Amino acid sequence: GRQLLSRDDEALQRLRESDRELVVARVELGLDYQDIANLCGRPSAAAVRIAISRALVRLAAEMGHDRPS
Repeated sequence: GRQLLSRDDEALQRLRESDRELVVARVELGLDYQDIANLCGRPSAAAVRIAISRALVRLAAEMGHDRPS
């Protein structure tokens, strides 16, 4: 459990700061897309939704790099 959480956190830390902020706001804090748009100065909830989707793809790729071969 702890080892897995540590690897997840390491992968999250390798993301760009802007991606990390979006992921944390949505996944960990549970903010809705419009609130995140307002907080991050994004033009719309739709723009945030797309940005978070892309950030999550990058996070998944980073997490895949942590898997033992």
